[in-house]
Amino acid sequence: MNRAFIFSNGSYGKADFYLKRLSEERRYVIGVDGGANFLMRLNVIPDLIIGDMDSIKEDVSNHFQRLGVLFLKYPKNKDEVDTELALQWCVKKGYNVVSIFGWLGTRVDHSIANLYLLKFGHKNDVKITLEDAESEIFLVDKNICLDAFVGQRWSILPFGGIAKGVRLKGFEYEVDGRDMNMSHPYGVSNRAIKEHVEIDVREGILLVIRYRKKCDIP
Repeated sequence: MNRAFIFSNGSYGKADFYLKRLSEERRYVIGVDGGANFLMRLNVIPDLIIGDMDSIKEDVSNHFQRLGVLFLKYPKNKDEVDTELALQWCVKKGYNVVSIFGWLGTRVDHSIANLYLLKFGHKNDVKITLEDAESEIFLVDKNICLDAFVGQRWSILPFGGIAKGVRLKGFEYEVDGRDMNMSHPYGVSNRAIKEHVEIDVREGILLVIRYRKKCDIP
């Protein structure tokens, strides 16, 4: 498994969560344009900085250039968002497990585009997870069993159309073969009642949001 961590130019909050994630496993670290500003705050040296360089601070750019970090600069007028460029690079280099941090920010359009990039991973056989201190988001298109804990909040929604034959087990609200339609997102705020949950979809794709903290079960 070849893993990469992508730091996009979004919102981050406290550094503790990201430092812990960086310490957990070997990975290739990519700063996406202004995402490199946060890496400097963490005192982490990225392996690569990529993008059109319109949001990286000058002192951050100079600092990492002095350290010999690889920069890949693209023109501002392009069809790809910077995070997509980073994902394209990951595919080219054989990284098949990618965590994207800083994906959510004040720009709603960029946040939605980053959600859409989950489909890029699905198309290219790359497991992409959007992560922050509160949750992780990923796609499911088949039967899968996942670790959970009692009281953990989950939201499971159709992605890109109708998800047919959805089954959810190990949750407070179980589902047995129902369809999920984007106009009726009933899969919001489910809760695990077991230490393992099962998610299955016969046709289509599910967007899974797994929260890191416990919520009360009446």
